[in-house]
Amino acid sequence: YGVAQPGQNAKLTSTDYVPPPRASMDILGVCFSLLLPWLLFAYMDYVLSFGPHYRNPYLCNSVIAIFLVLILGLGCLASTSSKRHSAGMGKPPTWYKFLFASCLIAWISAWLAGSANYNYNSVPFYDVENLQIYTSVDPAVMGGKQLLDAGRMVFTPDSKLDLRKTMAFRNTDIFCVAPVVSGTEPMGTY
Repeated sequence: YGVAQPGQNAKLTSTDYVPPPRASMDILGVCFSLLLPWLLFAYMDYVLSFGPHYRNPYLCNSVIAIFLVLILGLGCLASTSSKRHSAGMGKPPTWYKFLFASCLIAWISAWLAGSANYNYNSVPFYDVENLQIYTSVDPAVMGGKQLLDAGRMVFTPDSKLDLRKTMAFRNTDIFCVAPVVSGTEPMGTY
């Protein structure tokens, strides 16, 4: 295995071993390869999770598709660089491969996280936010048909729940319902 056998007079000198040349590190390339996937994830997660997706979903999906095309372009660059290196030309494409893989992982992660956040949190919030706000609602004066577009209501100070008339309502889930009344007089409808 390359060691001197017993009885042989093998002496190594300092010129027998030549270390391979060190690869230089491109600090700008390293910073770019670490920051770009993070920025891609943060921007895509924002666009997919919040207002831009709710207000203009087609533009949002177009931006996401453009990012995917750019990432696939990075994949082509890594592939071309790898072929050139295999042919004996150019540097090893390590950073191109890393940048492609990390950007693709960031894109997939942002798409999954942003879509889940949008569907479970943002859509219900923006749906209620787009409805009307009614203040000083007196149940004795205003009927339910007048408030069908209400997202939030503030009742008059003398309004209260009539717990004697509670019941369950089922629409996929089961809800506990009770009428809101004002004053002491029984209401005509609930």
